[in-house]
Amino acid sequence: MAATAKMPTKIVREAFFVQVPTPDSTPTFHNVTDHVGKPMPFSGPRATCGMAVSEINDPDSRANGGPAGVVAFSLLHLTKRTAKNIVDKPIEIPRGPLAMLSRKAAMLGPLPTDALLAEVVVTSNEKNEDGTTRQDTYARPLSLHRDPTGLASLEAYETDVFELPTRAVRITLFLASPAVPRTLAVGFIGHIGKPGNQCTLEHAVGRVLFSLTQLTEFRVLSGIEAVSVPAPPTAKIAKPVVRRPEDQAAVSIPVRLFGSDLNPVAEGDLVVEVDLENANPASSRLLYRYHPSPELEPHFERYYSIIDMSVSGEVTRQLGADDVASITYDIVLGSVEGKDVERLRQALESLATGVDFSPEQWRRRVSA
Repeated sequence: MAATAKMPTKIVREAFFVQVPTPDSTPTFHNVTDHVGKPMPFSGPRATCGMAVSEINDPDSRANGGPAGVVAFSLLHLTKRTAKNIVDKPIEIPRGPLAMLSRKAAMLGPLPTDALLAEVVVTSNEKNEDGTTRQDTYARPLSLHRDPTGLASLEAYETDVFELPTRAVRITLFLASPAVPRTLAVGFIGHIGKPGNQCTLEHAVGRVLFSLTQLTEFRVLSGIEAVSVPAPPTAKIAKPVVRRPEDQAAVSIPVRLFGSDLNPVAEGDLVVEVDLENANPASSRLLYRYHPSPELEPHFERYYSIIDMSVSGEVTRQLGADDVASITYDIVLGSVEGKDVERLRQALESLATGVDFSPEQWRRRVSA
């Protein structure tokens, strides 16, 4: 996309987050903005992320459909050595990188919500003929798809393959928020795999997005709850998991849809299935697949939010928030057990007597 003239930006909010492992080894981001200028409150940080919210002071840009502002994220994955350096110094917000990201994003103009601009800079161990360090840059737009559950998938129009270096990789991303009229700008520095392994642009981007989904602010603004990270080129492509019906957490629910005026709209069956391959441990949120019958399908999009809220709430009520969080971790690790699949199925069956929905509310039917 062509850049417009330089646009002034005004910072309206800053924040700083530190990612540390919980006792069960799940990485969690903590807001430590009130510790800026003070010692790090954690001894073993795994990552840090600075955030800056800025407004674009250009009425012409907004009049032409441009974003109202930028939310920039500067994500740093830490090694043991860099973690020690950060712990030994007062916390500082990376204002320089955040300001640069904000300026670049402001100059891009409007971006579609189904695309992402990516740039990966790889610093090689090899030298150029003049003795300078060799750097290779890979920059392309990627297709970005979010399904109704917030699961994001990436697709490259052309694939770039490169070797991961021993040094940190620098990655820059720009994408539009589907929630607010702002551009999200991401700057990343860190390692994304074993040096010497082959990597693709979309795999590298997927790794960064996955890391950022652990941060609530990014999840809310990006509409990305979890990421289907593309496999690296050297990985064996796993065959899709085909589960027998008895190994699935799925239930068919009789559903009646009503308008806001409570007049009948449609009636049919809705198969609700827990996604046993994808979840987000940071939000402890299970993802659900919905398969409406032909009678419900034309109206389903309008009722999706209330249906998803009711299903998620009922499963949490039946199992308890702690058990839902534990199952979420197991799904991410690929170790969900049959007994938990059965518990999920039983929780969904609490709705099998039937549910009535309007766009604003829902009611479980009571069996006769």
